Amino acid sequence: AQAITQNKIAGDGSTVGEVKYDILVVTVTWKVAGQPTNVDYDYGATPVYTGTPTMSSTEYFEYSFANWDKEIVAATEDVTYEALFDIKLLKDITVTFEDSIYIDNLNTVLDLNGKTLTVNMTLTTSGANCSFIDNLYGTICNGKIVVNYVATSENGSHRSVLVNNLNGGLIKDVEIDAVVTSLDNNALKGIISNDNSIGTLENVVIKARRTNNVETLGVFRRASKDITLKNCIILTDSIGLTAGGYSGLTSETLDKFTAINCSHYNPITTVEQLKQISGKAGNLYILQNDLVVPSSDTSESIIVNLASTLDLNGYTITREATSSKFFINGITENGVLKNGKIVITYDGDINGNQGFLIDGNDGLVENVEVA
Repeated sequence: AQAITQNKIAGDGSTVGEVKYDILVVTVTWKVAGQPTNVDYDYGATPVYTGTPTMSSTEYFEYSFANWDKEIVAATEDVTYEALFDIKLLKDITVTFEDSIYIDNLNTVLDLNGKTLTVNMTLTTSGANCSFIDNLYGTICNGKIVVNYVATSENGSHRSVLVNNLNGGLIKDVEIDAVVTSLDNNALKGIISNDNSIGTLENVVIKARRTNNVETLGVFRRASKDITLKNCIILTDSIGLTAGGYSGLTSETLDKFTAINCSHYNPITTVEQLKQISGKAGNLYILQNDLVVPSSDTSESIIVNLASTLDLNGYTITREATSSKFFINGITENGVLKNGKIVITYDGDINGNQGFLIDGNDGLVENVEVA
C-alpha cells in the first residue's frame, strides 16, 4: 500500500479514510530468434504476444513458428518465453564438428524436404559427448542423412552418434546411411537412441557399417524402454540391432521393440563381406549381386561355420578353384543356405564328393543349385 494520509475522525461519522495501492507489474520476456523483448503485464493477466514470431531464412534453412517453449499462463512472476521454429532444409548441406553436441534438444520438426544432410563428426577427447542431436522430442522427416563418425580417442563416451535419446521423438520417411570408424578401441556405440528412450521410427531405411576397431556397434546403442518400428528396413554390416547384444528383430527383442512390417538384415556385396560372416550367429545375410571368388584366393574355405542364414537371393556365387577347397567348412544346426546358385570351377577330380561344396552340414540347405 502507498502512504496513508492521517485525518481526524469526526464525531458525526462523516470521516472517510483512503488506502491507495500500487498495481503489481510482472515482466514477461518474449525471446524470438535470439532477440529478447520485455513487456510489463498486470499481475494475474495472461500474456499475449502481438503478431506471429518470425525468423529470417538462410541459404540452407527456412523457419516457421511452431510454438513457445512452455505453456503461457497467468503472469505471477517474471518469466521468459522462447519461440520455437520448425526447420525446413532448402538444399543439400554438410555440417562438421568434433567433441560436442550439434543440436541440443530438438523440440520441433526438422523437415529434410527431400534433401541430403551430411554429418561429419569426430571424437578426439576421451569422455567427450559427441552426437548430432541430444534429445529428440520433435520430428525428423522427409529426406536422407549421411553420418560419418570417426573416433580418434580411446574410451569415448558411450553415446549414440546421430540421435542420443529419442525422448518420444519421431523419425519418419528418412534414409540413414551411417559409417562409424574408430582409430582406437571404442565400444558400445549406437546410431540412434540410448538408455531409457521411447520413440518411433516409421518408413525408415537404416544402413549401418563399422570399420577399424569399433568393438561393438548397434543400430541402437541400447533399448531399455519401448521403441516402435513401422515399415522399417535395417541393413547392417555384421552388426546387431543393438550394441547390447540383440541380433535382430526376433522374439528376444520384442520386450524392447515393437516391430510392425519390418526387416533387418546384413547385405552382402563383396567376397570380403561374405568371409566375415564366418562364425557369426543369429543374423540374416542377403546377397545383393553375383560374386566371383577368383583363383588367386587360396583360402581353404570361404565361410567357416555358417551359423546364420545366408540367402543367396537368386544370385550366383562362383568359386574359381584351382585345388580341392571347400566353399563352406561347416554349417551349424542354426545355419541356413538358401535360394540361389553355387558354381565351383575345378579341372581336377573331386570324385563326386559334395564336401567340395560343404564340409560338415548340421543345418539346412534349401533351393540351392550346385554346378
